[in-house]
Amino acid sequence: MLVAISPIRFSVRPACNALIAAVFVAGAVAANGAPVQCEPEIVSFSGLDDVATIGLYEDGSPLPSSALNGARAMIDDNNYSYQFIIERSESGPAHLTIRPNPAHVQIGTFTLRISTDKGPAVAQIKTPLDELPGTLENRARALGISEQQLKAELNLLQSMERERVGVALPTAYQEGHLFELPLGEDPSHNYVWYVNGEVVSSGKGQGTLQHVFTMVGPNIIQFEERNGDGLVSAWRGTLQVNPTPAVPWKVPAGTEFTLEGPPGFNDYTWLADGKLAGTGRVLRHTFDLVGDHTIECLAREPENGDATEYRRMTWEVIAE
Repeated sequence: MLVAISPIRFSVRPACNALIAAVFVAGAVAANGAPVQCEPEIVSFSGLDDVATIGLYEDGSPLPSSALNGARAMIDDNNYSYQFIIERSESGPAHLTIRPNPAHVQIGTFTLRISTDKGPAVAQIKTPLDELPGTLENRARALGISEQQLKAELNLLQSMERERVGVALPTAYQEGHLFELPLGEDPSHNYVWYVNGEVVSSGKGQGTLQHVFTMVGPNIIQFEERNGDGLVSAWRGTLQVNPTPAVPWKVPAGTEFTLEGPPGFNDYTWLADGKLAGTGRVLRHTFDLVGDHTIECLAREPENGDATEYRRMTWEVIAE
C-alpha cells in the first residue's frame, strides 16, 4: 500500500523566517463587542481516560447551553475533531466535555474553535499523552534527544524557514507498507530526509520520501531542502506507525487447520506461540491444548514494488 501526501506550500516574508508556531487566542470578541471567554483556556490530556470540561462565559456570566452551537478541534484549516469525543451541554450553563478518542488521538496541540450565538470562542487542547507507558520519556531516550525537543517536534503542523509547508500526515500508518511523502519540487536542489534522526535518503532532486517504517509507535520525519550552501526549507513531523490489527479466530482443539499468508511475497515465516511452525505461504497446524494461542506470519521479499516492504499478520486463536 502506497499513500502520497500532497503538501500545501506558501511563502513567508523574510521577517518571519524563524520557525512559526501556531498561535492560539484564548478568547474571541462577540458580535456585540463583549468577549466570549473559555474557562479554562487550555486543557491537557496525559492519558486516554482523561476528561476535561470547558465553560463558556460572556462578560463574566455563564452562557446558557442554548447559545452553544458546536466546536471543532483544528490545526489551521484542517479538522482533527475525530481525535476527540466532544459533547455539548444540553441544559444549564454552557460547557463542553472533551475526551481523547483512544482509536485516533495523537500527540500534538490543537485549536478548539467554538461557535456560540454570542460569537466565536477559542481555546487550546494539548495532548502530550505523557502518562502512557514510554510515550515521551522512553521515546526521547531512544532517539537521543530531550523530552522538550520531542514535544517540540510532535506538532501536527510545522513551519519552514523560508517557505511554510502544511502537511496533513495520516492519523496512523501500518508497519511494513511503503510510505511516500513528496515535499521537494526543484531537481537542482539537494534534499536530505531523516527518520528518527538517521539519514534515509539524500541527493539532488530527491524531494520525495519513500520509506518502509519498521518501528511501531511515533516516528519523527525530518526534511531539509538546500540550494548550494543555503537552506531553502526545513520541516519536521511525526507519523504514528501501527501494527496490523490481530484477527480473532476459533478452532477445534486437536484438529488440523490451514491458514494462508498474504500473496505476492517470496519468503514466509510462521510462528505458533512464539515457536517456528512453518515456511511457505500456507500453514497447516494443530493446537492440541484448549485455550488461547497466537499465530504470526511474517511475509518478506515482495515479488513487485519496494524490496524492503513486508507484511506481519497475527491471529489470536482460541482452541476449544
